Amino acid sequence: MAEYTIHQDTQKTLVELVNSTFEHATTHLEELHTKMEVVDVMYARYTALKDQTRHNGDGTDAVQKAMQQCSGEFRDLESTFVDVNIPLIVSQVDTAVAYLAELYLSGSPIFPVVSDPQFRKTAEYIETLVDKYSTISGYPKELLMFFKDAMKYNYAPINTEWDVIQEWENKLDNSNLDNAGEYQTRQIFVGYNKIRRLDPYNTIHDMSVLPGDNHKDGEYAGYIYLSTPSNLSALITRLSAMDLGYLHNTGKVFDAMQNQRDHSYWREKPQISHYVTTETEFSWERYFEMAASHKRGKTEIYKDLFEVKVLYRRVRPKAYGLLSPETKGMKEHEYRIYKFIIVNEILLYVQPVYTAYNSLPIMIGSPMEDGFGLQTQSMAESTVPMQKAVSAMTNIRFHSARRAISDRAIYDATAIAPEDVNDANPSAKIAVQTNSLTKGRLADMYYSIPYDSRGTDHVIGDALTIAGWTNELNGLNRAQQGQFQKGNKTREEFSTIMSNADMRQRLPAIMLEFQIFMPLKQMMKMNISRFSEAHKLRSLTSGKEVELDLNTLRSVMFDFRMGDGYTPSSKLASTDLIAASMQLIQSSEILQQQFGPALPNIFAHLMTLGGVKGIDNYMTQPEGTPTDATTPTQPTQPQTGAGPTGPV
Repeated sequence: MAEYTIHQDTQKTLVELVNSTFEHATTHLEELHTKMEVVDVMYARYTALKDQTRHNGDGTDAVQKAMQQCSGEFRDLESTFVDVNIPLIVSQVDTAVAYLAELYLSGSPIFPVVSDPQFRKTAEYIETLVDKYSTISGYPKELLMFFKDAMKYNYAPINTEWDVIQEWENKLDNSNLDNAGEYQTRQIFVGYNKIRRLDPYNTIHDMSVLPGDNHKDGEYAGYIYLSTPSNLSALITRLSAMDLGYLHNTGKVFDAMQNQRDHSYWREKPQISHYVTTETEFSWERYFEMAASHKRGKTEIYKDLFEVKVLYRRVRPKAYGLLSPETKGMKEHEYRIYKFIIVNEILLYVQPVYTAYNSLPIMIGSPMEDGFGLQTQSMAESTVPMQKAVSAMTNIRFHSARRAISDRAIYDATAIAPEDVNDANPSAKIAVQTNSLTKGRLADMYYSIPYDSRGTDHVIGDALTIAGWTNELNGLNRAQQGQFQKGNKTREEFSTIMSNADMRQRLPAIMLEFQIFMPLKQMMKMNISRFSEAHKLRSLTSGKEVELDLNTLRSVMFDFRMGDGYTPSSKLASTDLIAASMQLIQSSEILQQQFGPALPNIFAHLMTLGGVKGIDNYMTQPEGTPTDATTPTQPTQPQTGAGPTGPV
């Protein structure tokens, strides 16, 4: 990236643009965040204590209260009634998440690559490359959290972009005679395609479009996160190594005087635990207080975490004074996607963004989309009334049982002490103070009020009925939740029923496929084509080292199809039809004459698509026979060094 210095007035304008965007979006997303808090509290089956308050001080009161509650938990169980919150939401959500995880994350690799037979080696190389990115970025973990957000909130943001990670390399040093043959350790940068699940509480999008269409039609998308000084320093190092944009104020962002927050848009999550409290403010000064007291000399004090705002926005570069090299020749009204990073109130980074189909790199999954936008209920939100009703009815039955064994009574307080009557110990003796001047009997000093339990005998059955309606609401059955389903059914009938039951679960999967996974795969191919360098990889299929010419990779990258759990390689390549055709060839003499010599290669291609590893080890080929039309005769040597991405 060419050198370019942004004028101070332009920097101020861009900071105001980012802040105004976050101000507008967070204000309009307030109701969505409130809904998320309700869902999270109900998902965790959390009930706030009557005397529980949030503390914004040094945290001492909150810690003491949590310790007191932990130590007195059993005493509370003896003396007070504990409300039970029935776990309907967690059951429904986790069952749906498990289905999506089995569909999308159970395969290996997660994103298989399909090609024509003559490009099998190239597809093998790309598939190995994507699987390496999956290991570095942790695709399964990020996608699993993404699925849970989608089912809990119907609002699941995810970001994909090119990034680098710092790594150490041990290599023989032959640069001079003194160190010849010795291993030297040096730091390198490994490039990869990153997929990151974003925090829904701290993600914004353009409210004028549906969340699922925001990456195509929206004006902006962004997120906020809190960063420690070391993480902020690592971010600056990575941005400098990638050299894709323009870094500014790298030293100024650490200046305590210039780093005060004028506007804070970070939203804290709700409290969902009785024992672990959340603090709305974090102070490094308090965190390092003990360590700082033992240090000699000048002590560096970190007052707060840095609030980092990342915004992707379509802007007119000339309207904001962005006269960078890539804007030459652009017209006044033309828009371009830019990435802005603001640390508190200081502009750190500006990058022109190039994506497939000119889409924003932040996509928002909305599996229940029906055109109503944020009003559409998620699976968890639709289950909230059911969980409240079932929990209330269950607690009514518990209260009734407790009332039956703990009778209400009228007693003479002058003769019997209240603490004796209300003692939780069922075998405790009760002392009675009698007076010789009175003629009252013991029976006159205590009178038990009879309890009538009519109307509460069948509430548990009613609660189970409502719980069953929850399965009807979300299209689940007991078998999908790992529970026994009563009824005499043959294996074929059961398979038919389960197949029909999965139809409802496939509706969110279809929506996520076209909202998220299809554009995600195109962006991944775009990033590989732009940033990947020629290097050797060990194939997942054959176990051998494979290498591909960089120009060949870039020229054919978009000709390959990437699969996933919903569109596996067997579906993309029609492997069932290929297998049936092989049987047809065996029964036809004419087809054997025409396609017989190609059967070994057809078989190898079919096995490779099916995920069989090392099929090439079982094939014998004459020497000099090419294995892939795209394999170069003189492969490019692996590149090393600290280029934009370094070796992958």
